[in-house]
Amino acid sequence: MTEIEDNIKNVKDYYDTSTKWYDWFYYDKESLGLHYGFWESKKDSKKDALTNQYKIIKDLLKPQKDELILDAGCGVGGASIWLAEHTEAKYMGITLSEEQVRFAQKYIKRRRVEKRVKVQVGNYLDTKFPDKYFDKVFGIESMCYAYPKPLSLYKEIYRVLKPGGKFVISDGVYLRKPKNDSERKISIDYCNGFKLVDMITPTEIMKDLKEAGFRDIKTIDKTKEIKKSIDYIDSRSKLVKPLRFLRYFNLVSQTEVENLLATLNQKNMYETGLFGYAVFASEK
Repeated sequence: MTEIEDNIKNVKDYYDTSTKWYDWFYYDKESLGLHYGFWESKKDSKKDALTNQYKIIKDLLKPQKDELILDAGCGVGGASIWLAEHTEAKYMGITLSEEQVRFAQKYIKRRRVEKRVKVQVGNYLDTKFPDKYFDKVFGIESMCYAYPKPLSLYKEIYRVLKPGGKFVISDGVYLRKPKNDSERKISIDYCNGFKLVDMITPTEIMKDLKEAGFRDIKTIDKTKEIKKSIDYIDSRSKLVKPLRFLRYFNLVSQTEVENLLATLNQKNMYETGLFGYAVFASEK
């Protein structure tokens, strides 16, 4: 059992617990995004920024009619729902969290995309899908749970992807590794709160993608475009103090408190130049 596999239960529990907080304090009800937004212009609203993520995925994948596309680590299915509304492809989402599946099924029915979007419990390290099953695969802020050694994940994605299929990753990254005790503490607190084992750099990601067999690997730096999302999330972190009070009376879990503490550290990570964001596109 690897360290990543040991962390699966922690990730599942984290999302089962935190999904309601995202729903209350972060989700945009139209995009259903719980990810960082890309603020491409000063006129962008939060909804615009969140759907800008989906537009980049759409542009890179170029979904075609009746293609089957895997949303690996799909959350509540927001990306797949939006993509189904704007393309003619079919989408299969997998998540470790039963709670997220419950939310996703509600939204899928509400948006009337049941025929082209399915979401189920699944582990992207061992998907159980046949070889060469999907035309394309993407993951938005989910691949990070396979860090710091994502090679086994990339190999599994490669296995289920058809020849010539595209694989797109959109996720947070280290811009550089921590260089002193203070930076290491910020990073550890950030990772603990979001149930990450560690972070890695774009260079490391590209190296493992290549080793897994992917080719034509490209990366797009989106660090500047997430700044307003960082600020927005940081403003919500003021809930840490009342949550700690509720924790004293066992009304919330330690995971919920740690998650909000991580939102404080993420701004520190960003402002010290440790944390950034990138989109990776590759082909089988």
